[in-house]
Amino acid sequence: MKNCYARFSRDGTRKQYLSEHLNEVAGLSAEFSCYKNISKLVGVLHDLGKATADFQKYLNDDRKRGSVVHAMQGAFIIDDMMHDSSDNAGVLAKEIASLVIASHHGSLSDGISPDGATVFFNKFAEKGSEKYSYNDVKQNATDLFPSLEYDISSLQILATQDTRSILCLIDNTYCDCESKYFALGLFIKYIYSCLIDADRLSALSFDMNEKRVLEIWKPKIIDWNSLIDTFENGIQQTYKESVLRFGSESGIVRIRQDVSNRCKEACTKKTGIYKLSVPTGGGKTLSSLRFALHHCKEKKKKRIIYVIPYLSIIDQTALEFRKVMNLPKTNEIILEHHSNLIPPDDENESTRQIRELATSRWDKPIIITTMVQFLETVMSAKGGDLRKFHNMADSVIIFDEIQSLPIKTINLFNEVVSFLAKLCDDTILLCTATQPQLEKTERENLLLERGMRTKTWT
Repeated sequence: MKNCYARFSRDGTRKQYLSEHLNEVAGLSAEFSCYKNISKLVGVLHDLGKATADFQKYLNDDRKRGSVVHAMQGAFIIDDMMHDSSDNAGVLAKEIASLVIASHHGSLSDGISPDGATVFFNKFAEKGSEKYSYNDVKQNATDLFPSLEYDISSLQILATQDTRSILCLIDNTYCDCESKYFALGLFIKYIYSCLIDADRLSALSFDMNEKRVLEIWKPKIIDWNSLIDTFENGIQQTYKESVLRFGSESGIVRIRQDVSNRCKEACTKKTGIYKLSVPTGGGKTLSSLRFALHHCKEKKKKRIIYVIPYLSIIDQTALEFRKVMNLPKTNEIILEHHSNLIPPDDENESTRQIRELATSRWDKPIIITTMVQFLETVMSAKGGDLRKFHNMADSVIIFDEIQSLPIKTINLFNEVVSFLAKLCDDTILLCTATQPQLEKTERENLLLERGMRTKTWT
């Protein structure tokens, strides 16, 4: 079957070749990812289940959406290709790729059930089931592979190398075995996030009949110099207003300037997890943003994510950021993602789509959001929530009023920010007037910038 299609337009006049879609998703997924080979592998095989006569017929029929299973077959191909059980990294790479590919519709599956049963991997015994048409897929894949830009055999070897590298990094970073396994779970979510975003962008590009969509939403290099210049002009104006209000000899003015200047000087610190303790009224909001802007320039970070626990202050913070950076309410620099945000009544369809896409991806230079949104993104299994997870990587994430973190979430929070800092190259800044001792937990799983600890992963 040489002419396999991934999808038709709603009016049936346009068709997207399956090979085109697989190449597109593999390229985007790799571009989004810090671990490019395993992301390419899952991208190039994720929709291989569409290479069946049944699915091609389904595209021409009016059958119910999702009535033809096509997600598991790519996982079956991976299972057949990567069958060497003597290489632990290879086995794990196979399991990660299979899990991500099979789950790319809906939510990320559990590998095992709470009672320890391997519920997901038991499905591999069903390859011969009629609903999968797996023999059809294998036969048609032979015709399809020459149209792909990537050699599958080479990619699976490179994916194993990616996995071996991440295992080594996890082993050298964490001392607690539970933390190591948790980090591995987050790594799977990260790879899943890259695939979901790439797949949905490819589909959107086809639906809109506009290849420019992919160029618009590809990762961009931010001009931090320009943003810093604007911010520095704005912060100087803020100082002048403070002097007029409190007087040039005011202690509060001197404290705020000193805090702000120290935060700017700290921008050269290495990527990691830090605390910023500033008394109430000391100007930590703009001081932390000043650090983040200069740190992004210094370390070539992709974006700043500002996480606030209270809706009561989120609008005020967004207003303060826009004012100091001389930005209108609607702009391309700051994205607000929280339930207090009410779209204007006169918002047109195109603007709404752009806003919703940006909210689902978190790809703007500065994101202002809530702790609820942050935790839902990293802890959810839903594709819609996890889609933006990969855009947290290589960023500065500021947590304001960190003392308000619910006690029951401390261990999970520590695991997530440690993963982001150590495996995703994020700098984390924990801000408050009264720092909680987040690192003083029984598991000691907040990896602040201090001496590293080592133990054997058993």
